[in-house]
Amino acid sequence: MLSCVLILPLDQVDTGNAVGVAMGWGPDNFSVPLSSDGYLPATQYGLHAWVEPWFQELIESGEYPPQLEGSGVTVEQYDAMLAVLISSFWPDYEGHWDAVLTANGLQLADQEPEPEPEPEPPIE
Repeated sequence: MLSCVLILPLDQVDTGNAVGVAMGWGPDNFSVPLSSDGYLPATQYGLHAWVEPWFQELIESGEYPPQLEGSGVTVEQYDAMLAVLISSFWPDYEGHWDAVLTANGLQLADQEPEPEPEPEPPIE
C-alpha cells in the first residue's frame, strides 16, 4: 500500500468527488479545506488515502478509467481535473501530508479572516 495525497483547486472538487463516487469510494473524498494563508474560505481541498500501486499508475498515466464510462464525468472533465491535480505517493505516511502542503505553499484552512476594522467617523 502507498500513502496518497491528492489536492484539487475548488473549481475541480465536484469533478474529483464524482470520480470518487464512480470508482466506488463514496462521496466527498476531497474534504480537507486548504489555503495559502490558513484562512477560510478554502481555495483547494485535499485528501489522504492508502492506495494500491495500480492507482498511482492510473493517475500518472492520465488514462480515462473505464469505471467512469456512463458516470457523467466526461473525458474532457477528467482531463481538466488531472491537469490541476496535485498528487503524491509515498511508501510511508510519516510526514507525507505536511511535506506536500509545504511544497505547494498550502495550509489547513481552519481560521476565519480577521474582520475589517470599522472606519473612523469623520472629524467635524
